[in-house]
Amino acid sequence: MGTGKTSLIQRYIHDSFPSLYKPTIGVDFATKLIQYEDTLIRLQFWDISGQERFANMTRVYYRDSHGAFIVYDCSSKRKDETFSGVNF
Repeated sequence: MGTGKTSLIQRYIHDSFPSLYKPTIGVDFATKLIQYEDTLIRLQFWDISGQERFANMTRVYYRDSHGAFIVYDCSSKRKDETFSGVNF
């Protein structure tokens, strides 16, 4: 079971929650345009898989980003090791 990254993004972009759990394979992309005062802003979300087998690819995805949301399962017994070795 995942932490809910895809669900959060889908809720924000499409105002709905997925009814079935489907793990992200690699990376998925979503875009939302928002108006802030006189400026149109394009938000691009990169929904990166939390699966260990894709961990070596994530650094490429973070390059040139302007921000990040870190989502994790706080009830997981492995949460302390989740962020060990993470460099931003």
